[in-house]
Amino acid sequence: MGLGDAVMPTLLVVSANVFIENGGLSYPVLGAMLGTLAGHIFLSILVMRGKPQAGLPFLNSGAILGFFAGVLLSGASIL
Repeated sequence: MGLGDAVMPTLLVVSANVFIENGGLSYPVLGAMLGTLAGHIFLSILVMRGKPQAGLPFLNSGAILGFFAGVLLSGASIL
């Protein structure tokens, strides 16, 4: 896993924290963080089984899906 693999999903977390006017940690921020962690765990499982993969698709997918799940949990509309 390279530096870009760690930085790109983190940008979504930081952006959500800055631009969501809830103040403090919110569900979309927590969802993006947990989604990135879930993507990393899934990627680590594949790598440990001997199937090397590119990390960015797994991490970004987890961050985006976690963000949307957090938005839905907060009661806001995605549209």
